[in-house]
Amino acid sequence: MFALDVIFGSPLMPDLLGILAGHIYYFFTVLHPLAGGKNILKTPVWVYPCLFPLFGIPLSPHFFFSLFFSFCRVHNCPSNLQI
Repeated sequence: MFALDVIFGSPLMPDLLGILAGHIYYFFTVLHPLAGGKNILKTPVWVYPCLFPLFGIPLSPHFFFSLFFSFCRVHNCPSNLQI
C-alpha cells in the first residue's frame, strides 16, 4: 500500500505514522513482555464490558465475577470480601 501511495503521489506521512505506530505497538505488547518486561499497553479491564455488547458478545455473570477478582489481585483488595 505504501508503494501504491508513492506511485499515485498520495501523501506519505499518514502511512509512515501508521507503520511507526504498528511497530511501537508490536514491540510493547509482544517483544518487550517476551524479554521479561511488563506489558504497559494492556487493555484496561473496564473496556471489555463497554465493547462486548457492541459486537453482540453476551456478558455472563461469571465474566463480572472474574473481572472483580482479577481487579482485586492487581490492586490488593481485602481478601475477606463476601460476594
